[in-house]
Amino acid sequence: TIEYIEIIGTKICEEFLLSSFSLYKKSIEPWIICCNEGGIVQNFGKEVDKLIHEILAIYEKDAWVFRLTKAFKQKKIVLKENILFDLQKIFEKQVLKTKEMSLQSFKESLAPIQITNRVEKDIQAVIQAVDRYFREIVKSLTSKYSIGLWFYEKEHRELVQDMREISIERLQMAKLQGIYLQKNKHPIALSFHFLHPHPFGKDLRFDHLTANDSFNFNTNFNQKAGIMRQSVSSRGNSVKIISSDEPSVFSDNDLIYQDNPLSAFQNNNH
Repeated sequence: TIEYIEIIGTKICEEFLLSSFSLYKKSIEPWIICCNEGGIVQNFGKEVDKLIHEILAIYEKDAWVFRLTKAFKQKKIVLKENILFDLQKIFEKQVLKTKEMSLQSFKESLAPIQITNRVEKDIQAVIQAVDRYFREIVKSLTSKYSIGLWFYEKEHRELVQDMREISIERLQMAKLQGIYLQKNKHPIALSFHFLHPHPFGKDLRFDHLTANDSFNFNTNFNQKAGIMRQSVSSRGNSVKIISSDEPSVFSDNDLIYQDNPLSAFQNNNH
């Protein structure tokens, strides 16, 4: 029956899993020796891809009879996960070694830098170069099967922090020795000057009053306009313009037409 085949398949596939994993362990012995001696396995990521592919192929060949069972697929997944978990320890050792090498490279590159007005830019350039070097090495250590499983962000942050601390210490020492003075950066102040388009309020030629404008009416106005109240006085051959500043000259009635407007118009045109 199907259940019986699944039971047998689970037992047999488990044995093939263990035998394949034992073969894997023998294959990585040179890598373990290399890491224990402080070395880095060249092209470790690609070698891991190749090894996992070969081990899984051996398992599939041995357990091919049970390829249609659930146990076949499950044990294959478990085998790959066990290999990646075991290889993670080797990966982490190599990342730490890469961090040490990168930091040592930074110190050696920092030593010949002269203390000039470009020293900060020179140090930053070295930091960026070492950072790229670290990323490239770690990338070569990563397997396509390990995406989302192996991480190196912690070691990368520590490396950048160590480089910055060493840089600051180097600059502080130069300051104490009086051979480096950091330039103070002054902010640039900008100001704009312009003529107010309406310094005395609205210009009725262009700005029309609206319902939102406020109006101020003086209900207690009791002074009569002066400059607009003028009259012309003719005496002999002389003509004189009389202003409202001379109130005794004429009264308010002098400014009001008493005659018929048409008659007044005709009289003025004769």
